[in-house]
Amino acid sequence: ALSDQVESLIKTTTVLDTDTDQKLNYLQASLEVADSNELRTLSNQVLAKLKPGLVILAASSESSETNPICASLSPEAIEAGFNAGQIVQELCQSLGGRGGGKANFAMGGIPHTDSLPAVLKSYSPKKV
Repeated sequence: ALSDQVESLIKTTTVLDTDTDQKLNYLQASLEVADSNELRTLSNQVLAKLKPGLVILAASSESSETNPICASLSPEAIEAGFNAGQIVQELCQSLGGRGGGKANFAMGGIPHTDSLPAVLKSYSPKKV
């Protein structure tokens, strides 16, 4: 089932302009997953197919009080100036949660909110 999710997510990829010659594949989505481990696995699988790229995934589940959110970045995305820890921290703060991590991968938790898909869609990763 995860591979089906990976394939359908990849169809929604856009290209992030980095102000350099490097073009990054960019994907952000909110989806239903069993838990944060599944979200992490999915994020890493998507990134592996998109390289070079930047992936932001959030779980949206009404049965859970907090929903996990994560960002995975390829080395090229980090070189271009992006930081997963900062991206997750920014998103979590804007949604009333907490999170952070390293440059290549970060996770956080946010309270359940119906505005998550809209916030993700309008979010634009900023360079460090």
